[in-house]
Amino acid sequence: MSYDNIQFERSEPIGHVTIDRPERTNAVDYETGQEMVDALRRIDEDDDLAVGIVSGTGEDFCAGADLKEIAEGVDMGERPYSLMGYSHADVRKPTIAAIEGHCVAGGIEVALWCDLRVAAADATFGAFNRRFGVPFVDGATQRLPRMIGYSRALDLMLTGRPIDGETAEEWGLVNRVAEPGNALERAIELADRIAGYPQQTIRTDLEAIYEGIGMPLERGLEIEAWNGLQSMAVAQEGASRFADGEGRHGEGIVDEFDD
Repeated sequence: MSYDNIQFERSEPIGHVTIDRPERTNAVDYETGQEMVDALRRIDEDDDLAVGIVSGTGEDFCAGADLKEIAEGVDMGERPYSLMGYSHADVRKPTIAAIEGHCVAGGIEVALWCDLRVAAADATFGAFNRRFGVPFVDGATQRLPRMIGYSRALDLMLTGRPIDGETAEEWGLVNRVAEPGNALERAIELADRIAGYPQQTIRTDLEAIYEGIGMPLERGLEIEAWNGLQSMAVAQEGASRFADGEGRHGEGIVDEFDD
């Protein structure tokens, strides 16, 4: 399938989705959001792809929802529970946002939708939509407090102030910081590392984390156990490799990427 507003590239084991609207600072209108959903589902359904990466064309990641589209009028009845159209997409495989430049307003929601975030040190994060009274409708009010705590989430959302990539890492919003211009390269390194592990267990652990968020501990443990049991055949095979001497003392797991 061809797309008008995104680029989609397969480079096994990675599927790469690039928001391609540089003339709109990669703002996402509903059509773009639907194209993103389709591409992400292609990654999810492709047995040869293990990890998805989301980035933006040019100097910026994403400026959020397209305000021009909103100014022309939006019928939320046609797009229930989502302004940009992708925030409820369900993808079982790990996803990584590679962030350069501005990641603001709904762009933060795109980044939060992903499981991990790699950002340039000079990237800019901020609830810039606060200036125009545009609400968050694609997950930020729910995902951001879970990610960085209520105090910092309220600070960002109520003041609209910007923070850079290094501060975002300190706050827990970003997982890795890269030199400016190198966010995608580091995201690919991280994706390759994740793709090198047995994928069945990656996916069941990921499912257990998200299903268990907000649950009482006992229920969370039940969810973990159920998901974990789906991977016991993989676990047995891996345990046999360990018993035969592979991977002792953390060999193969600690490298320069953990700095």
